[in-house]
Amino acid sequence: GVQQLSSGNQRIVLGRPVPAYHKDTILNGNEVGVDPIFDTVQAYVGPTYPTDQWGINTSITIGNRLTIDALGEAQLGHWLSSGVALQNARRPGTWPLCSQVDAARSAAALGDSTAYKSTTAYERGRCNGPSTLGGIWVSPADFFKLRHVSVSYNLPSSIIPFSIRSAQLRVQGRNLWKTTKFQGLDPESIEGGSTIGQLNRSEYYNLPAPRTFLASLKIEF
Repeated sequence: GVQQLSSGNQRIVLGRPVPAYHKDTILNGNEVGVDPIFDTVQAYVGPTYPTDQWGINTSITIGNRLTIDALGEAQLGHWLSSGVALQNARRPGTWPLCSQVDAARSAAALGDSTAYKSTTAYERGRCNGPSTLGGIWVSPADFFKLRHVSVSYNLPSSIIPFSIRSAQLRVQGRNLWKTTKFQGLDPESIEGGSTIGQLNRSEYYNLPAPRTFLASLKIEF
């Protein structure tokens, strides 16, 4: 296809989703003890925005006092670049996913190359210090998150004053759990927000949504 717009690894290309991600690929990634050989052309991997979004919620009431509500969401089918992973991979000793390669390279510099000889070309390529390519840290951004869980309990009339008609205690937690193979901090931490129509979509030192807890008491007189 004809490339019409390019912003880093995201491009508008004829016949591809708008926009789509392309990434740097290593041709000999599984070979052990050798340096990486990069393909001269970045490979198309997938769309920048989710192609599928699923939500699931449930509400369970036990007796006439206890209610449990939960909401989960999945976003699937898209890819994302992690600037956090890239910049820290370029700083040896700072990114957890590169810790073994960094340690092996440091040992080799001191004369013990045993560990470094056991690293693969893929590991060396994505943890190559200042020479690390940005497109190597483009990864699938599929995720499922437990958005919130709340537990509500209607207090029995025997323990509340006569002047109060009803009282409900509620405890709620948000952003309690997630599962993803994204290699950055969070697949929803998007630089510049997630404005509809925004083509340049990547993660770059954005704080993930915090895990929060809230307790409340609702009283009716």
